[in-house]
Amino acid sequence: MPWTQAIRVREAGARSPPDSPGPVGGRKRKVSAEPGQDFGGTAVTHDNAGTTGPRLRDVLDSLPAYKPGRPAASGGGVPAYKLSSNENPYPPLPGVLEKVTAAAGAFNRYPDMFCAELHAELADHFGVPVAHVASGTGSVGVAQSLLQATSGPGDEVVYAWRSFEAYPIITQISGAASVQVPLRPDEGHDLDAMAAAVTDRTRLVFVCNPNNPTGTALRRA
Repeated sequence: MPWTQAIRVREAGARSPPDSPGPVGGRKRKVSAEPGQDFGGTAVTHDNAGTTGPRLRDVLDSLPAYKPGRPAASGGGVPAYKLSSNENPYPPLPGVLEKVTAAAGAFNRYPDMFCAELHAELADHFGVPVAHVASGTGSVGVAQSLLQATSGPGDEVVYAWRSFEAYPIITQISGAASVQVPLRPDEGHDLDAMAAAVTDRTRLVFVCNPNNPTGTALRRA
């Protein structure tokens, strides 16, 4: 659940995270926020010293808090939409509502964990092999699965910044280092700079499209 307020719990003597790598190619590689630094939110820190419960991972010391976009404010009877979070201004399709309503009667049963029917339908729609289709619990779920499968300590993950607030958080949890490439002046992805940031340590490149929160989109040439 997105946090509406950053929580900071830190006792005297808690360890600070390691220093970030230095500039590469003239661009600063920003790995994470230092404890207490504003990085899309306030860093959430913990202290394992003197606790009797499970020991928490040290990486949690420097995680930035997720900063959700402000709710859209309607005024004068005119509807407002949260475009910075890619909200759809149109209501759900009637067919979708019918399917959701019908599925509610089976909520006490586990669904197909492989999503075989969904993957087959998507593969047919896009004309790709079923093996090329993956699904998850939203974009964060898919991104976390990719990170868990490919990235760990010593690896790097490239993405534009500013972009989706979850990228630095889930990358840091995986143990990999974030390589943040600044957006162009028009707030779009600098694909050439992102390609130049790829090294032999790069395991993933995230391209948020349309970019959240700037709303710029990449299209095929």
